[in-house]
Amino acid sequence: MPKHLQRNKNGRRQVVGCIPYRYKKTGETSLQEMANIEVLIISSTKGKGMLFPKGHWKFDETKKEGAAREALEEAGVRGTLEPELGKWEFRSKTRNTLYDGYMFPMLVQEELDEWPEKELRQRIWMTAREARVVCQRLWMKEALDKFLDRLASHQQNVQNQSPHLSIDIDLGNENTRPITPRSTENLGHMERMKWTLVLTSLLIEGVSSAFDQMSTPEKPQYALIAMFMAFVGLIIFFIEVCFTMQEENVTWRRNGRIWCFYYPNDRLFGTTVDNFGLACAIWQCVYSVIEYVYTYKKHDNPIKMAVIPFIFILCVAISRLRSQLGTVSPHAE
Repeated sequence: MPKHLQRNKNGRRQVVGCIPYRYKKTGETSLQEMANIEVLIISSTKGKGMLFPKGHWKFDETKKEGAAREALEEAGVRGTLEPELGKWEFRSKTRNTLYDGYMFPMLVQEELDEWPEKELRQRIWMTAREARVVCQRLWMKEALDKFLDRLASHQQNVQNQSPHLSIDIDLGNENTRPITPRSTENLGHMERMKWTLVLTSLLIEGVSSAFDQMSTPEKPQYALIAMFMAFVGLIIFFIEVCFTMQEENVTWRRNGRIWCFYYPNDRLFGTTVDNFGLACAIWQCVYSVIEYVYTYKKHDNPIKMAVIPFIFILCVAISRLRSQLGTVSPHAE
């Protein structure tokens, strides 16, 4: 979209979007349908990640008109936009630009078979819990939490008016339960688990590098410990990759003649950083084996590159942390 058509306020570009949702069951009262909610999430056009429809807010339209337009262009849905959820401040990772994002819930009434960005994106209906896990924008996760809190508040009001009526909002668990602040916090469990694995891998690689440096022909046991730690770090790295693949709906399939892991929008899985991280983790294992063989035979290892994988993986962790924290303001209006 040309810049002269984009709204800009106090140096911040204005963005509008929505959370499309529907009820899994029909033919029931609206109160019963609340227990069967699904949200629509779409793939990013830039390689990886899932998100809700959003885009620039034009000068010649209201916020609701802009949100409806983005839902139609990116997700191919029309519906009724409900009251605004709020405003979020976030920063673009690629352009280092500040944005104000406004989000609305949209009750979907029509789902088109053809839409402008059909060839660029995939759309997937899923539970709120699943969407909370795969969505790659922290500010959108906050908007989803606020939407769920609004539904929970409405549910509570209904229960207060009708004490004998109990309704649970389905978040994808087999045993549905009402949404509470604690339950919305638990939605990020997989994300926290992934970060735990990243930091654990970083710690283990650091310990492995340290023992490699301490090993000598007189102390081959240090090389043995380093080799063991290096292989443990590699296993943890693969587990973290599996968590990432699950979050981003990566699947093993053929695209053309090539069988590989792909994102939903047919882009190859992984980034340059991820690939180098894997290479360094493997190299640390190879180096540790070489170090142990030399020290076991009472020789000095001629290769002195044990700390390089640790330094690189440290940079990977810092890069991921900055990208995670730099995309969203810690508060929403």
